Formats: sequence, C-alpha cells, structure tokens
Amino acid sequence: MLNFNEEFLKLEEDKNTLKKLKTKLSNIDLEITKTNTSLKELKKILSKEEKDVSNLESFSLSYIYYKIKGSLDEKLSEEKIEFLQAQAKFLECEDYLNRLASDKKKMLNNISELGDIDLKHENLLNTSSQYILNLNNESSKEISLLLDKIKSVSLDLKEIQEAIFEGNKLVPYIDEAISHLNSAQNWGIYDMLGGDFLVTMAKRSKWRMPQNQLMILKLC
Repeated sequence: MLNFNEEFLKLEEDKNTLKKLKTKLSNIDLEITKTNTSLKELKKILSKEEKDVSNLESFSLSYIYYKIKGSLDEKLSEEKIEFLQAQAKFLECEDYLNRLASDKKKMLNNISELGDIDLKHENLLNTSSQYILNLNNESSKEISLLLDKIKSVSLDLKEIQEAIFEGNKLVPYIDEAISHLNSAQNWGIYDMLGGDFLVTMAKRSKWRMPQNQLMILKLC
C-alpha cells in the first residue's frame, strides 16, 4: 500500500523549497541589475584612467605640460596606479557578476528539477482519493461526499470567475455612459441659467448618448 502521507509531506517540503528558491532568485535578479549598473560606471572610470595614461605616454598636451614642469615620470606613475586600481575594481565587479549569473543558472535548474508541484499535488490527491474509494468502506463514503463538495465549489468558482470576466468587459461602456450623463447634467444646469436653443439641442444630444450606451449594456 502506498504511503500517501509521506508523499504529501514530501510535496509540502518541495513547495517550501520552491518558495525559498524563487525568493532567492528574485534577490539574485535584483543584485544582477545593481551589479550591471556598477560595472558600467566602473568601465567608464577605467576608460578614463586608461586614456590618461595613454596621453602621458604619447606626444600630447598632457605629455608636453608635465614634461616642461619636470614631473612627467611622477605624474605617469600616479596615473598608472589609478589605472591599475580602476582595473582591479572593474575585474572584481565583473567576476562577481559572473558568479551571480552562475548562481542564477543553478537556481533555475533546481526549480526545474522540482517540476510542477501543483500538478503533482493534484495527481496525488486524485490517486489517493481513488484508492480510498476502491476500499468501499466508511472512509470511502466520506471521501466521495467530500469530492462531490469540491466539484460543486469548483463549478461555483468557475461561474463566479466567468461573471467577473463578463462584468469587466462592460466597465468601459458604464464609464462612458456615466461620462455622458455628467456632461448632459452640466448642459442642463447651463440651460437653467439662460441657455438658448442651441444649448438645448446639444443637451438633448448628450442625453441620447448615454441612452445608447445603456442599450449596449442591455444587449451585453
């Protein structure tokens, strides 16, 4: 006989593991985004430091300036140190980003290995229920009644979801009808304050528009 309790407990453990893995994966994605931004900034700094060294090693304005000053060697040594420091920071950040990408890959593999836990749980529930039903005892009767209730609730839930879906499709028509009613009401106030024939005609047109929208709602 299958030990269904152990199977359900195993699935519960896998579910908790999956939750933790997804949380870690989300954190890794945030860290990858943050590190990518840092790497771009470090690359700009590295390019600048490399250019500074190159300018001092070639015949440029910087080279002439410090040569005349008599401090070319000192400045070149200083710029090389800054370049090496920038390079070290860039390489360290790049290595960290690669390790994050590797960790993400492992995490995705672990999630993939767990499979569809909800589907496994549903299959195990069906298997265990069928097993108990086949025993044809008191437990079988209780399970049968419980399954009927679950089926009934599932059908009710499906009807509610369908009603919500249909209701959401009517929202734009309701909003438009309310908008036209508000507009027509404003024309009515203006008319009472002394509007002329044109205003009255415009107001009537505004009243007809929400009526059309309400007719659409009835048809839906």
